[in-house]
Amino acid sequence: MARNAAISSEYVDGVKVEVAVARVRAEVASLHAELVRYGLVVWTGGNVSGRVPGADLFVIKPSGVSYDELAPENMIVCDLDGRVVPGTPG
Repeated sequence: MARNAAISSEYVDGVKVEVAVARVRAEVASLHAELVRYGLVVWTGGNVSGRVPGADLFVIKPSGVSYDELAPENMIVCDLDGRVVPGTPG
């Protein structure tokens, strides 16, 4: 996947990259609930990130957002240099 490009509809291992991103967003959002459940975080500090399989992308919690407000659609998608991918919600 080209860096600094919006998420494309190309396929990696038979799965559209945009579908893989959606799956990782859901998983990362769900794992943040586990951090709260087990008392591993305070306020908005601490996070979980996930690499998108087969793509040079990862998903991470937005900084400063309450764990109560987290949902898959507001997870941030970045390239491996930490730059937010243009055209992605979050």
